[in-house]
Amino acid sequence: MRGVKGMVCDTSEVPPDKGLVIRESRWRINQKLPEEIFYLLCTGELPDKADLKALQKEFAERAKIPAYVWKVLEAMPKDSHPMAMFDTAILVMERESKFRKMYDEGMKKADYWIRPSRFAGYAG
Repeated sequence: MRGVKGMVCDTSEVPPDKGLVIRESRWRINQKLPEEIFYLLCTGELPDKADLKALQKEFAERAKIPAYVWKVLEAMPKDSHPMAMFDTAILVMERESKFRKMYDEGMKKADYWIRPSRFAGYAG
């Protein structure tokens, strides 16, 4: 697809002559941790040491995968593409979503975009 626009994204692009450009800046992603790139995509800047440590801690706290997810993945054909398996795992965990819980409880449409980490204190 070189030279053919396949998708438009406001936060990043991969032009053939520049490599990965995230929020109008070039970064050498092979020298960054995945958490740093995630933070960059979300905020537009690289995390400082404290923010990186906090993000890694939050990811570690959320790392538990429910047993039913493994059962779903084990039921998939052995030759399933890794991205199909990843997508399936994410989709099947929808029942764990804080957003879904608040939605089921009648969350107002105007509140759909509040930061998920703030759902715990959601008052409607």
